[in-house]
Amino acid sequence: MKKADERVPRWPYVLLRGTTTAVAVLAAAQAVLAGGFLSGYYGALTAHLMVGISLVALAVLQVPVAVFQYRAGGSRPVLRECLTLPLVLAVQAGLGMLHILILHIPFGVLMIVGSFRFAVGAWRTPLPARAGSGGPGEPVEPVEPVEPAGPVEAAGVLS
Repeated sequence: MKKADERVPRWPYVLLRGTTTAVAVLAAAQAVLAGGFLSGYYGALTAHLMVGISLVALAVLQVPVAVFQYRAGGSRPVLRECLTLPLVLAVQAGLGMLHILILHIPFGVLMIVGSFRFAVGAWRTPLPARAGSGGPGEPVEPVEPVEPAGPVEAAGVLS
């Protein structure tokens, strides 16, 4: 955890927002592709498999991002969810490849809902202050008020 007077890096938070959003988008694509397959577009099943593999890979890549965010002062539940997501996705992929659809489909729905909730949580987490933004330990420079210019002055007629 960071001390109160240390700067907290923003990039782990921003990167986690990106990865959670990508996971949610890919999870939604999975539902669309599964629906396409069930509607008779059999090529959608191959695309469903490829997106599923991409989803697992992205979840694995998200783990170090969550570790960096935790080390920058992030929450333990975020780290825990990011650590378990690749395992849950691997089980989900196994259920799909073994055609155990009675479990694969409901777990897929739960994963879509969970991924969107996780992305929303990542976006609702406030970002740390930028360097030079007057955060803890930095003096704030006073800003002098500027009087608004009239329409003639704004057009540069009198200058």
